[in-house]
Amino acid sequence: MKEIKRLCKTIERLVHDKAWGKALTAAEKLWLTSRNTEIADPELRVTYARALLKAAHLFLQFQGGPAPYVVTQVLRRAYDFAADEDQPDLSVASVREAAAYQLGRLYEEAKCRQSAVFWFRRALALARTRQVSDRILLNLYGMAYNLEPLARHDECRSCYDEILMLLWPTTERSLLLGRLRYLLPAAMYHLYHGDQQVAESVLRGLQTLLSSGREELPPFFAGGLYGLARHYLDSGRLDDAIPLAHLMMTNAERFGDFASELRYLAHGLIARVALLRGDFEDALTEIGNVFDLNPAVQVAYGPGMFVDNLELWLDVARIRAHRADFIGAAAAYETLAQALGTYSADSENGKTARARLAWVRQQADVVHELVSVWLTIDDPSARQAIDLKVANALLQLKANLFLAAQGNRLVTFRDYEGADKPLFDANRRFAAAARRVAAEPEALDSKLDLEDALFAREQIESQMVANAWEMLPALAKIFHFDFRDLQSVKYGKRTLLDYSLVEVRPPKRGLPGPTLGRRYVGVRLSSDGVKVVDLGSEEQVDALTVAFISEAARRPVEPLLSITAERDLSDQRHFTTHAHTRGTRQSLSALADRVYRQIVEPLEPLGKSVVIAPDGSLAGLPFHALVRSRRYLIEDFDLVYCHSLLVREALAFRQRTPGMQISIDTAGVNRDIVLLGNPEYSDASAAPLPGTGVEVDQIAGLLIGQGWSENEIHRSVGPAATVSRVAAVNHPRILHLAAHGSYLPAPTVPVSEPPPPNRYSWRRLDDMASAPLSDLDRALLRAVLVLSPQPESHDDPAAGRLLTALELSSLNLIACRLAAFSACETGIGQAERGAGVLGFQYALTVSFAHAGLVSLWSVPDRETSDLMSSFYSRLIDEQGEVEGAYLATLRKACRRRRQLVHPYYWAAFVLLV
Repeated sequence: MKEIKRLCKTIERLVHDKAWGKALTAAEKLWLTSRNTEIADPELRVTYARALLKAAHLFLQFQGGPAPYVVTQVLRRAYDFAADEDQPDLSVASVREAAAYQLGRLYEEAKCRQSAVFWFRRALALARTRQVSDRILLNLYGMAYNLEPLARHDECRSCYDEILMLLWPTTERSLLLGRLRYLLPAAMYHLYHGDQQVAESVLRGLQTLLSSGREELPPFFAGGLYGLARHYLDSGRLDDAIPLAHLMMTNAERFGDFASELRYLAHGLIARVALLRGDFEDALTEIGNVFDLNPAVQVAYGPGMFVDNLELWLDVARIRAHRADFIGAAAAYETLAQALGTYSADSENGKTARARLAWVRQQADVVHELVSVWLTIDDPSARQAIDLKVANALLQLKANLFLAAQGNRLVTFRDYEGADKPLFDANRRFAAAARRVAAEPEALDSKLDLEDALFAREQIESQMVANAWEMLPALAKIFHFDFRDLQSVKYGKRTLLDYSLVEVRPPKRGLPGPTLGRRYVGVRLSSDGVKVVDLGSEEQVDALTVAFISEAARRPVEPLLSITAERDLSDQRHFTTHAHTRGTRQSLSALADRVYRQIVEPLEPLGKSVVIAPDGSLAGLPFHALVRSRRYLIEDFDLVYCHSLLVREALAFRQRTPGMQISIDTAGVNRDIVLLGNPEYSDASAAPLPGTGVEVDQIAGLLIGQGWSENEIHRSVGPAATVSRVAAVNHPRILHLAAHGSYLPAPTVPVSEPPPPNRYSWRRLDDMASAPLSDLDRALLRAVLVLSPQPESHDDPAAGRLLTALELSSLNLIACRLAAFSACETGIGQAERGAGVLGFQYALTVSFAHAGLVSLWSVPDRETSDLMSSFYSRLIDEQGEVEGAYLATLRKACRRRRQLVHPYYWAAFVLLV
């Protein structure tokens, strides 16, 4: 206690003397020595709470201190220890109110809206008790700002109405300037959700600040004016938008460094008014004041460029498409798509998975509109002229999705040894919290725990981005990759087939058009060049593929292709009861032939070696089991799979660089093999799988026979087959997991926040990644392997037994030659708007495993064990060459006595490379 007292006094003295560096050091020492200490003395508790509050402010003010998430722990302790404190602190509020307010701000900055509201509400109650008007306003605004994206409009409107009641109306100019930070958000909220007359009254009053005077104004005021102008456009009040745009332009200098951006915004508003009136020339003239529209000019863009200005390229593209200038339109779409892709790689805009996914989705809108224009072109030569840009845009979209889940690690191997374990643990905590929210969707404590886990995880993600070197130059090989640079194509070794599910919404007369459904588009890359093909509507293609998958996944009475029967689920590695959607019963061989002719034949000719990157329902399709000329494709082609062609080649490119090769070679010295099987299911959570234990033993025996020692083979069976064992060995050479698996149904209760109601809301960019459980997280959490329970996981409804694709995505498996998931449905997932499928396939790509083996349906226990033993025997025969072992295993299994064997027994597993 003496040391705590001394440090508290030292901090107070150093802060008073403004010796900031020494104060920061003392604050860090106080936190490290006292964070687990109980203090009973009431007077010391108050002194300690004040010192912690000062420490928190020092940590936030100066670089080199603890991360913001750690600061929340400091502030929580200050809040708790000041429980009996009655005197004002910091001249305006109590220690508890100041701590609660700062906690609200930190959670707000982390976009943890529920937590922010929770702490602002506590701070507001304390401020009301103390009757400190400035603090009441601060906390009212904090609550309202975070209630809006939660769509809790009654509470939000009440907060903003109280702000307006306290501050409006006023005609005194100095008061207007001082109250701007509260009045503007209140008016903008009412503009979109409340009383528009009240909103416009306030906003017109605030416009007087532009009409007279020369004071410098804050940039957020310009954002509010732009939001009002967008509101005028959306409601058809074009004549009101024009004067406001001119007012913004003539007063731009009053916004300091934001002046040029404000002028661009004003030109963009005038351009959109002209566009709505059908004056295309005037629209292009105004846009020309923002960008050089010469297609040959490289557009400058980056973190300083306002996104709404970048989106002027959509207007340019739509005008050009309307004029049948398809090459010019494609160039404009490509410019915007690449700019948005670069935003997601930027260390400021793309700090977290939530933010990166939001940027990728905006990029998807642009790419889909480009493809939609391509689909509407009737002239074959005109369509062929932009085939290259369409192909590149589709490939880049999937490549950019790769970054959404810790893809920044592509350039962070300098910190190779310790980067993945903290992230794995953070994702484990996050996954457990998400399951609690799903189990108790109305429980506030569960929601707060989820956001706290999210904050901790995103702190690690942000640090990983900050530690990356040369992030943008390194990632340029993904974002500006040209398929003609693909090494495998250049040397003529591979035919690459990419499939994308595209939302079709071509523009009409220079404006956005209606959605016309979704279509599959195929891209073939080979030494012969590129081929882009419209493969049909989603309904047409899915009807065939789902019917084929359903038939292929049925257990037949006999292993002959022509005989089918209802399948028996008794020995399958699947722990849920939902089954595949079943189509009309048809001949399996006929279905296989029809699917081949629908989605593969139009992309011919194919080379001997083929890599497939599927999308939509095609991600669950065993292409190798399709039939051509009465032969399975696997018999004539070396056919493997990947999530993204560009990511595959970009990773290969990075692995050839000297620094990366050193990291791979260092990790590759490790010969450890991780084998997990026969988990403990005695609590009736799933049926026992004794075959998985036999499978693990057989694989271990094969490896020992080839020179591996018992110490190098980490075998976990029964109760020891837990999630923790997966991450216990650094950089395994092989990771083999044999257990129950599934892709869980989507939760019936929504656990993410609704999107902002207006695309051009003044706070759109702040809200676009606010959901605590993003669609990326939800998709990856649905892909699970069921292992043994872990006793310490008391707060997890699943008892710590689930390994999800989210956790797997945070491991660093760059030294892993093979990650094999011998379980059901480990290869399927959720389609992500033409950017690929999210599940274990995606997670294996993000983890950098050299190869992954996953299944497309519920696989039988005994036959799977036999197949795996055969595969590993061939893997040894092939001297560790995974692809050769996989192809040899399937070719042996697909025929028996010269007859085709039913795909149920051999085709479920696909190899990811």
